[in-house]
Amino acid sequence: MNKIFSVLLLVTFSFGIISCSTEDSSGATSQLGQVLDQPNSTDDENKIILPVVTADNCEFIDNSVIDNSTVDKSSISDNSSIKNSTVNNCSTVIRSIVDNSSTIDNSSISYSTINNSSICVQSTIDNSTIDNSTVCNSSTVQGGSTVYNSSNVDNSSNVDNSSNVDNSSTVDNSTISYSTINNSYICAQSTIDNSTIDNSTVCNNSTVQGGSTVNGGSTVNGGSTVEGGSTVTGGSTVCGNSTIDNSTIDNSTVCYGNVSFLIEDQTITNYIITEQTDPTVSSVAITSAAGIQTSRLNAGDNVSMTATFSETVFVTGSPLLTIVVGSTNRTATYASGSGNTTLVFKYTIQSGETDINGISIGADSLAFNSGTIRDASGNYATITHSQSSPLHNDDYMVDTTAPTVVDNVSMSGPTGSWNAGHTYSATATFSESVIVDGNPTLTIVVGSTGRAAAYTSGSGSTALIFQYTTVGSDSEDSTDGISIDEDALDVPVGSTIRDQAGNIATDVTHDESDPHHNPGYKVK
Repeated sequence: MNKIFSVLLLVTFSFGIISCSTEDSSGATSQLGQVLDQPNSTDDENKIILPVVTADNCEFIDNSVIDNSTVDKSSISDNSSIKNSTVNNCSTVIRSIVDNSSTIDNSSISYSTINNSSICVQSTIDNSTIDNSTVCNSSTVQGGSTVYNSSNVDNSSNVDNSSNVDNSSTVDNSTISYSTINNSYICAQSTIDNSTIDNSTVCNNSTVQGGSTVNGGSTVNGGSTVEGGSTVTGGSTVCGNSTIDNSTIDNSTVCYGNVSFLIEDQTITNYIITEQTDPTVSSVAITSAAGIQTSRLNAGDNVSMTATFSETVFVTGSPLLTIVVGSTNRTATYASGSGNTTLVFKYTIQSGETDINGISIGADSLAFNSGTIRDASGNYATITHSQSSPLHNDDYMVDTTAPTVVDNVSMSGPTGSWNAGHTYSATATFSESVIVDGNPTLTIVVGSTGRAAAYTSGSGSTALIFQYTTVGSDSEDSTDGISIDEDALDVPVGSTIRDQAGNIATDVTHDESDPHHNPGYKVK
């Protein structure tokens, strides 16, 4: 009876083995219940020596190549190739290549190539390449992505959409999409989307997206965001939950304590940003002028305007300040002041300009002109401002027109007929107040003889007084009265007649007196 039972048991066990084994068209065994360890097998070998079957094995080998490898509790199917590698703990390899001492542990590989790498702990590799690298701890590489050159993808990270992780880079608990990671460190739930990270670090819930680039040994961390095609380069640091949008951060630090910075549409170069309060314009004013005379500016004189800021500012380029001379806008250019709270702008008065009320500066007249005005933290100045006070500064009037003789010249003073020894006066009237230097003269005609009347008074006014005292020979006067011919005013060398701005009256021509012979001024 015991012999009969033993025979039945053997038949039943053998039937179980036969029912679990089938042959595919190539002659290779399709289903196995045992670890395969065949160090001497070849790719084209069409027979497999079945080892002893145990009750808890669950491998599936379908149309695949197993070469010098270990397969443990795993599924290998659909033209996969396992060479010199280890596949264990219920891993799945479908239409993939696992080559050159690679290790797959409790993971899924599909449509991919694994070369000299380690894939472990429930990671997923789909339509991707892992070369000489590590993908571990429930991480995912898919969508035609590549991880190679000793790089690491670890701790539930995702590398998706044809992204590249290259040159010893590390991706830790982060998401990479449409991006390139080169020789960099991406960690702690960061997100890289459609961007490039090169030789840099992105960590701590930070995000780089929208075609942005972080390179040159730079760091983005502390939950910061780099977006809008921005660039962080030159060893820069961005932290503190800051946002860089459509901007460039070059060799700078956007990081200070718990301050969250917002940098939009800016270029920050060589700055350490410690705050984000923009400097503002406190006032604009005309402050000095070279060459000014009696509150009047002449052609060639240089006038200086000052813009005062709320804090120390630094200037690049050539900002401009618009001033008004008369009714015409003129441009004052930046001259000095970078590193101070006051910036100086200068303008040279041009020939033909006139402003009898004084130069003015209107509201919002300051412009960057492609330059920059920033504080020590790189914050751009807000350059809106009020008009100058007073608007028209009569300490800086403009006069570039030389004075001329108007209303001709004439005899002046009491009328009458006097003997020799009487002093007669004549007046030359100018277009504006004039200042006399030296001894100009005005020739009057007594009888038929020209006499030189000397300048006596009137400097600082529009009327200059010339006087002549008659002598005995002047009694031959005709009955018509003293006359003044045209162009009788003479300014000899060494003498000047000028206005208060310093314009010299070079043209002192004039008509004859009217009446030419004045009967109110006779000599007996």
